[in-house]
Amino acid sequence: MRPDEAYEAALDCFVRRVLEDESAAEFRSAMRDLVRLVLPLSVCHSISQLVLKCLMPGLPDIYQGGESWLLTVTDPDNRQPVDFAGRADALRRLSAKAPSTSSGSISPDVALAPDFKLDVTAKLLRFRRDHRSMMSRGDYGRLRTKGPRASSVVAFERTERQCHLVVAVPRLVERTAGKSGWPAGSAFGEDTAVRLPSRISNWTHILSGEMVTGYRAWAPLSEIAQGWPWVVLYGRE
Repeated sequence: MRPDEAYEAALDCFVRRVLEDESAAEFRSAMRDLVRLVLPLSVCHSISQLVLKCLMPGLPDIYQGGESWLLTVTDPDNRQPVDFAGRADALRRLSAKAPSTSSGSISPDVALAPDFKLDVTAKLLRFRRDHRSMMSRGDYGRLRTKGPRASSVVAFERTERQCHLVVAVPRLVERTAGKSGWPAGSAFGEDTAVRLPSRISNWTHILSGEMVTGYRAWAPLSEIAQGWPWVVLYGRE
């Protein structure tokens, strides 16, 4: 490498002035407003990608350290050391929590908490481990959706014998999709529904741990999601 020291010094000076100088206060304020605008949906889309990566056919590829949020300029930034001890401590802490602590509605603030993405990653990978045959040899097929937000949902099913996994996650959601800017609940789902296998009436939401019962055929996303933007249901005939 041949670093240009003069260029790097000028760039360092520019960045410091943008972050600290009083003359750049208006820029910093505008940047904060932009981040507040895009952050909720960015978080939602990131978890949607994680769910798809772990549950669609194939093997999930997760960069070391990428199990938790990486708020860096490049994603993933694999030039930095990974705090494996900290990740292990966080996993032990999450495993010690009672199942009920993960239930209930999810907000952007909750989703951006340091351990949230790690918790979701662990649950998805444990499901893969516990259902290896379904993940490696089970059938895969598209699930039908209908309603105002049908085009903003990726939905599919994995099956093996009497075991069924249903996945429906938001995609390409514009900021006006819900009153709160967060794609969950009736404000986002409206009358959008996904067609569930009619042979099953009792499901477990893998991420929240809650039971989803009483739905056959068309099911409203805002109800079966249990307050989460991401639907990951497992059931047996």
